[in-house]
Amino acid sequence: RLRQCGRGQIETDGGDALHVPIVCFVLACSGYVLLRAVPLALALQSAASASGWRRGLLLGTAQALPSVIGFSAAAEEAPLVKEPVAPVEVQSITFPDWFLGDWACVEELFNVNVREEFVATGAVPGTQVGFQAGRAALAADANERRANYGWSLRRERRLWLSSAGSAGGANEVTTAGTPPRVRAAAFALAGPNGTIQAVTGSDDGTPGGWIVSSPIGFQWRLRSSQVFGRLDSEKEGSLKFRAAELFEAKTLVGLRTDGPGGLPAVSVSTVYRRVPATDSPTGGRFKVGVADDVDSSRPDLLQAIQTVTVLPAPPPRAGGVRPDIPLITYKSRLLLSPVLPVAAS
Repeated sequence: RLRQCGRGQIETDGGDALHVPIVCFVLACSGYVLLRAVPLALALQSAASASGWRRGLLLGTAQALPSVIGFSAAAEEAPLVKEPVAPVEVQSITFPDWFLGDWACVEELFNVNVREEFVATGAVPGTQVGFQAGRAALAADANERRANYGWSLRRERRLWLSSAGSAGGANEVTTAGTPPRVRAAAFALAGPNGTIQAVTGSDDGTPGGWIVSSPIGFQWRLRSSQVFGRLDSEKEGSLKFRAAELFEAKTLVGLRTDGPGGLPAVSVSTVYRRVPATDSPTGGRFKVGVADDVDSSRPDLLQAIQTVTVLPAPPPRAGGVRPDIPLITYKSRLLLSPVLPVAAS
C-alpha cells in the first residue's frame, strides 16, 4: 500500500519513503495501472532538480506516464463525479409526423473500424476501451454474444410526441435513462461499462452536458454543439430522414488532447426510412417487452443505420478547421416496430 507522505514522496506500509517518479516508473513497468496516485507535476519537478542520467531517467518516465497510465496534471483539478445530479435538457430535433408514437426498438452493432495511425498515435486517449469491446463482440458467435455482449444487441422502447407549436412534427422523448444519441457518444469514449451523469451547468456559465467516466479512469464532459434533421428523397420516391448531433468531448481526467484549436468530438448520425411491416426481417411487427402490444393501426416499420464517429481536435491555431478524419467508426442497425402506449396495452 502506498500513501503520499511529503512533497514528491510516497511512503510504503514498511515506512520507506520512495521518490514519486521512481514509484511511478516501477508500477508502470510492473504492469500496474496507476490512475490517480500523484500529480504529474511532482515528477517533472523532481526531474528538474536531478542531474545526469537520473534527470534523463526521471524526465523520460514522467513524459511516458500519460500514455501508460492515462493520467494528466489536470486530473487533480477535476475530481470524479460521484453524486447524482439534476437532468439536463436534450437539444431537440424535429422529426416527421410518421415518427409519432411508441416504438419497440432493436439495435445491433455490426461494424467497428479504427484507423491504424490512430492506434499508433492515440489521438483521443482512453477511447480504446470502446473499439476493443466492439471488436470482441463482433468476433463472438451468436450464443456468446447474447451471453457476454448483450449491450451490442440492445432492445428498448422509444417514444416520439407531437412538437409544441404550429409547425408540427415530432420530438423524441426520453422518459428514463440516457437519451440514445448521448448514450451512443458516451460508448465511443468510455465503452460499454462507462457511466453517464447529466449536469446542469459549469463554473464558467456554459451549458452543462454529460460527465462520462471510463472504467479505466478517464473522464470527459460531453457537450452538444450542433444538431440537425433533414428529409432526403430516394430515387424510388420514398423518403429518408437524417438526424445528427455533434458532441464536443473535453477531457477532465486523463491525457488531454484539446488545445487552442478546440476539442475532440463525437458525431452521432442516424438515417431512418419507412418500410412496410411485411418487409421486416422478423416477418412482421414485433415487441420487446412482455407487457407490450403491437400497434396494428400503423402499417410501417422504421429501419435505420446509425454511425458514431470519433473525430480529432481542430489544429492548434486560430480558426483551425476540424479534420474530417474518422478515427473510430461504429455502425449499428436499428429496427423499430409500432407498439401501443403502455397505459393502453
